[in-house]
Amino acid sequence: MLKKLCEAYKIAINEQQATLLEEFVRNLVEAPFNLTGIRELRSALLKHVIEVLLPLINENLEGYVIDVGTGGGVPAVPISVYYGEKVKVWALESIEKKARFLNTVAEKLKLSITVLNTRAEEAGKEKYREKFDAAFSRALGILPVALELMAPFVKVGGKIYIYGGRTSEDKTTKINTALKELSLSLERIKPYTIEGKDLRLLVFRKYEPTPEAYPRRFSVIKKKPLKD
Repeated sequence: MLKKLCEAYKIAINEQQATLLEEFVRNLVEAPFNLTGIRELRSALLKHVIEVLLPLINENLEGYVIDVGTGGGVPAVPISVYYGEKVKVWALESIEKKARFLNTVAEKLKLSITVLNTRAEEAGKEKYREKFDAAFSRALGILPVALELMAPFVKVGGKIYIYGGRTSEDKTTKINTALKELSLSLERIKPYTIEGKDLRLLVFRKYEPTPEAYPRRFSVIKKKPLKD
């Protein structure tokens, strides 16, 4: 099923990749606790694979990549399978049962992913600071919060990718403070549509090291986000 969906959207994957990703999504859907609200396989494949990969078709991604707040492994797993040996993927998840699930599935499917069970604001101040060429996220809350949690992981010159819906473009008008404080620039917004659903991938670039003050404690980030 996934191979046909990818062909329809001109996403180039082989049979082995399609089989692996479809099995991964089956595990998400059949998990003993709620990792996705979608229970129908085709809809889950669209949500957790096609929505992730479609805006990356012409994106030259390589090196060290981290998915911040990965949940059950999205977008980490699709990115790892799609790019193969070009990338080394870390998946960060603070909730232990979700991280444990992803570790189990990664071992079962022989996925090349490193799972980190820790909080982003803590890992971003430690050995993972400015280690990665790219950071991804799909569910870290409002943009200023997501940017503050993600920026410390990325090397100078690296990119931050944030998935969003049709309102993402409007929300970028309130992130000038976050961009300035975190030494980021909004490089481009990539719009795309899947079965009538308008989506956006926001791409940011880091042009200077993240100031030592960031990330702040999560309670502070949440209470006082870097909004205009």
